[in-house]
Amino acid sequence: MSSLNKLIVSGLIILSVLVISLLFWLSPSNISKNDSTHTNAPSAAIEQPKVIVTTSTLDTQRTEKLIQGLETSPDGHLKITGKTRQSLDEFLGDQSKELSNDMMSSTKNQIHQKMKEPAATESITLLEHYATYKKELIKIDAVAPQTVQQMNDDNLMAGVKIQQISALRHEYLSPEIVQAFYGNDNSNAQYELARQRIMSINGLSDEQRQEELKALQDQLQKPVFN
Repeated sequence: MSSLNKLIVSGLIILSVLVISLLFWLSPSNISKNDSTHTNAPSAAIEQPKVIVTTSTLDTQRTEKLIQGLETSPDGHLKITGKTRQSLDEFLGDQSKELSNDMMSSTKNQIHQKMKEPAATESITLLEHYATYKKELIKIDAVAPQTVQQMNDDNLMAGVKIQQISALRHEYLSPEIVQAFYGNDNSNAQYELARQRIMSINGLSDEQRQEELKALQDQLQKPVFN
């Protein structure tokens, strides 16, 4: 009988534990937590994905903008204007960071796909030559400060630099392109070179120097800059 009583007591204890556990599980606070968990779950599922802008996407947009700036004449050739130069400058950007081979190759393919001949081939050739010109131009700018210090003559250095830039343009670009891209710049450069020569002549009086400058103005039809 003693064993039976112990068995009954043990059964009652187990039953009490089960009842208490069930009551705790069904308590309002626990139900609220479960509801909150289920309520929040769908919001995470419907969260909008983030839009990631890759380098490839930016390069494509950059090339498309370049192509939009390359105009074709009625005879199918590439138009060479100041706008063409502006489009190339915007595309090439900072020339201290040279375009990768992949970027250049991708750009050429897009030009072939979106432009007709002969404008497509002319555009690619111009892009290659202009990119090389801009790259070489940086070297002139980098050497200039040292050269000025060595020569100790700002006027002479200005003339040398103008001549170097002019020679560089004609090395990589045709006369037609140089005129279209730098027509005004070339006129100003010619004036400045001649002016520097006049200013560097020793023995000229102020009156003689002014006469020389006026003759230069009449010859080049450019105003005299003070």
